[in-house]
Amino acid sequence: MVKNKFLSYLMFCGKKIKSQNIFIKSSKLLQKNITKNSQKIIKLVVINSLPLICAKKLIKKKGKQKFLQEIPYILSKTQRISFAIKHIILILRAKKINKVSKLLQFEFLFHSKAFLQKKIDILHQNLLTKKKYAKFRWFL
Repeated sequence: MVKNKFLSYLMFCGKKIKSQNIFIKSSKLLQKNITKNSQKIIKLVVINSLPLICAKKLIKKKGKQKFLQEIPYILSKTQRISFAIKHIILILRAKKINKVSKLLQFEFLFHSKAFLQKKIDILHQNLLTKKKYAKFRWFL
């Protein structure tokens, strides 16, 4: 399931074969560098980058005025997986390097560490302490 999601998010201009080649090359490079199974490492990467809470932005209209209202909500398991994979792919696309397979391998190694968990905890703590989320008592 995780592999299929990665392939669908990696796909660019509808070319699934290229995304498959990139994913296979990066998993082979990962397998060469580490003795552990690359599939387990990829699952570990997704688990480490899973967010629990997300803020949904709604546009409210009062007459002619529009304003944004952010509502925090807890993500379901499938939403968490897709959100984590999208986050990893966005990091890859922001770097804009020709060797995407090598970059994907480095991202897998980087995200498999526990460093990312601290970053997610800080994000959740910021969401909890913001004053505008105080009225959502179920959230605390």
